[in-house]
Amino acid sequence: MLLIAELTDPEIIIDVLFITFPYWDSWGRTGSTEKDILMKMVTLEKIAEELKKRLITSPSGPVATIFSQAGRSEALDSFLGEIAELSVQPSLRAKAYRCQFEGKIVWVEGMAWQWIDKVYGIQRLTPVLNERKISPTRPFLENLKMAAADRSPMVRRIAGEMLIRESKNLGEEACKLAKILASDRSPSVAERGKYALADLEKQG
Repeated sequence: MLLIAELTDPEIIIDVLFITFPYWDSWGRTGSTEKDILMKMVTLEKIAEELKKRLITSPSGPVATIFSQAGRSEALDSFLGEIAELSVQPSLRAKAYRCQFEGKIVWVEGMAWQWIDKVYGIQRLTPVLNERKISPTRPFLENLKMAAADRSPMVRRIAGEMLIRESKNLGEEACKLAKILASDRSPSVAERGKYALADLEKQG
């Protein structure tokens, strides 16, 4: 199968991955063997490169989910900075930044029934998550500055969240970034910046 993948146009393989990755858990027909084969395809250099390009340039579709599923392997690890900075879709940029900030990538492994009310026999399907540790491609502060300057409030909100979490470790840069975010045109981003400022004042 891998030999066939190596001889096949990478764009055809990426088409298959884009169809498969978002739904392979909901179909209920994709077993561990099939998943292992697909993940080995992703690790092929020419396919990883083409997948990175398709993720970055796709203007629509569940690219953040596809990225997460591909993150089961190390194929895209070296491209994290590129994906965070250049992806067309804000959701993917936000996901790539969060992965670097947290040092891990999280994906949905499958679905499982969870009891809501045992008395009335009520259950619901909930996602089962798995994760893998990764190494950021840039220093934390550099990523934080880039995320804070991103054109999407979705990404800037993550910058605010991480600033609040790590403000004690960022020295004078924390105050500079907090002021920038506090004056953001997005209320949800500005709220995080103001909270960070207030927290820094408490720290003295």
